[in-house]
Amino acid sequence: MHKLKARIIRLGGAAAISMFVAASNAQSAPAIDATSYVKECGACHIAFPAEFLPARSWEKLLTTLDDHFGENAELAAEDTQAIRGYLSANAADRSGSRRGQQMLRGVGPQETPLRITELSYFIREHDEIPRRMSLDNPEVKSMSRCNACHTRAAEGSFSEHEVTIPGYRDWDD
Repeated sequence: MHKLKARIIRLGGAAAISMFVAASNAQSAPAIDATSYVKECGACHIAFPAEFLPARSWEKLLTTLDDHFGENAELAAEDTQAIRGYLSANAADRSGSRRGQQMLRGVGPQETPLRITELSYFIREHDEIPRRMSLDNPEVKSMSRCNACHTRAAEGSFSEHEVTIPGYRDWDD
């Protein structure tokens, strides 16, 4: 079960989350309920893998849902609690995953980043992409729209080999 959980956490995304919940239930172990996270957060944007931010960041985001980047994203208390449990257990500083550790590089222990796009690792991975292909691209518009270019983002895969920038067929870094 630990190997399966580690593999699924590395994968992230809705499909991987569903696999983990199903596998946990099949083993009669208590499942970390990601269903609410995928349903509620994924309704407006990609359900970012929990390992992209430390637990303190997810907690801050969940306590400020009344002003979630300019939108009111308040949820029912039971949904917020279920989402908190999932994000906290699988956060970058708790998951033990390689990707989580990469995301945390450059983040001080007292820092509480709220935007994945402002993390040093994210910036380093995307710095070669010209603005015309990202922010000025009407099919992308925002660096937080991972699934605009990462063809398997919903499955938690962000490999550069699976990137297709809309309107730029032959792009290569």
